Formats: sequence, C-alpha cells, structure tokens
Amino acid sequence: MNKGDLTRQVILDHALNLASTGGLNSLTIGTLATQTGMSKSGLFAHFKSKENLQLAILERTTERFQEMVVIPTRSIESPLAKIRQLARNWLKWDQQAFDGSCIFVGAIAEFDDQPGKIQDFLRGQQNRWVSYLAHQFEKAIERGELKPSANHEQLAFKTYSFYLGSHMYHWLGGESNSRLYFWQAFTDLLEQYEVR
Repeated sequence: MNKGDLTRQVILDHALNLASTGGLNSLTIGTLATQTGMSKSGLFAHFKSKENLQLAILERTTERFQEMVVIPTRSIESPLAKIRQLARNWLKWDQQAFDGSCIFVGAIAEFDDQPGKIQDFLRGQQNRWVSYLAHQFEKAIERGELKPSANHEQLAFKTYSFYLGSHMYHWLGGESNSRLYFWQAFTDLLEQYEVR
C-alpha cells in the first residue's frame, strides 16, 4: 500500500468513527479536515465530493465488516457452527468496530427516502449479507445439521430481524451489552430446527 492509500485509509477510519456517532449526512469535508488535522483542499483531493466521501466510508466499513465478521469464520467446516460464530462476530462488530453504533443501520434510516448511489450501495450490501446468511443456513440443511423442514431464507430473515431488533432495543436501553435477548431468540430459533 502506497502513502496515498495509507493516508486515505486513515482518513476513512476517522470518518467511519465520526459517521457512527453523527450519521453520514452530518459528516463534511471541513469537519473531517479538522478531526484529521488536514487541509480541506487536501481532503477534497482524495474524494472530490461529499457523496464520494460517503461512498468511500461505506466501502471501508464493508471491508472492516468482512475482516471482523466473515473472514474469521472461513475455516469453520460445520455450517451451523459457522452460523453461530457469524452471529457472535456480528454482535461484536456492532459493539466494537466504531465509537458509535452500526453505520449500516444508521445509514439505512438516514437514506431511506433519498434515492441515489448511497441508497443503492446500502441495499446491495445488505442484500449480499442476508443472502450469505441464507446460504449458510441452506448448507446446514443440506448437511443434515438442520431439519429438512427448515426454510433457509426464513431463518436468515429471522436472524437479521433479531439483530435489528436487538440494535434498536439496545438504543432504547432495554437490551444489555451482552445482548441476552438476541441470544435467547437466536438460540431458540436454532434449537427449533437443529438435528440432534
């Protein structure tokens, strides 16, 4: 990685933390310049526009999501064990990846009524993640770890819903950092279909 790429990555990591607390729309080139000690013109040269900055933040966030959530599970052979570890990593991601809360959840709410590149990116990223979860559930059914009556897409939907619900309930103060409600719901779901 050359110096320019390293500088860009440092900028994006700062931007990611800022966006996690204030949202993507609140982040400006000027704010980021102040936070990083760079000039506005220097930062502008890296991104050219606020939208490009927002897209770059989401791309960097996606890379970090892969690094923290998905890649550590690649060596797990059992699909069901992989699903459980993905869930652990996903919650760890939500609590440890940045200063605020999950950028994806926040940005989906922010850009829900704003069609364009940001919304398209978010929809694509989230669809790929849900499809990946569904594929892991499908593999667990095929391997005989989950009952044939299980529906892999429904299992992915419920897991995704538990995560979003836990995220919002935590924000309301009803879910602890240990995410006990998520784990109870997720465990109950798996036990309903797990082959013993």
